[in-house]
Order: sequence, then C-alpha cells, then structure tokens
Amino acid sequence: MKILSVARDLEVAEARESALKEVGFDVRSARDFRTLADLCTQHIFDLAIIGHAFDPEVKQAIAAILVEGNPTPEILEIYVGRPTVKNAAAVLGSLDVNDLVNQVRQMARNIRARSA
Repeated sequence: MKILSVARDLEVAEARESALKEVGFDVRSARDFRTLADLCTQHIFDLAIIGHAFDPEVKQAIAAILVEGNPTPEILEIYVGRPTVKNAAAVLGSLDVNDLVNQVRQMARNIRARSA
C-alpha cells in the first residue's frame, strides 16, 4: 500500500512518515504544492493523508491536486475543529500518531478488501 502524507511542519511530516513506515507502509511526504504535484505524477497512491495545520482552502487545493494525477486515492483528513475536505473517505480528530496508525491500518484493510 502506497501512502502520501501531506503535512505543513517538517517534524510532524517526519513523525507521521516514520510511524507508518515502522508498521510496514510505503510512505512519501510532501510539505508544499510543488513536491505534492511531483509525487502525484511519479507515483500512484492508495491513500493520502491531509494534515491538520492547513487552512480549509489549502486542504481543498491539496485534495484537487490529489485527484488530478492519480486514480482517486482514499483521503484521510486530520483536523482540529471540524473537517473541511468534502471527498475525504475518513476523518481523524486526533493528532496522536498512534491514532493515525490505527486509522490507516483500518483504511488499508478496507481498501484491500474492496480490491480482492
């Protein structure tokens, strides 16, 4: 399963990527639109994580870029306050990396089950 994690902060991006790789996921991270667009043209992602620290308009722009270059990946939006990505398959209102790993594992099981 190939995952794209989009986070604004370098430390947050590294922590998420490390935690997900530790449990066996293939993860790439982006912190800006250029890297995001490049990764979307180079890889096909099964799941994309949009981090909590972006304004709602930026989250929507990230989601739009995700669907341009890929068959639409499942989107997991991490939020504080309220979710804003309309086409997100799941939302997570926790910033805890263990909660993220658990949510991604559940989504991965669902994605695998649908493709079997």
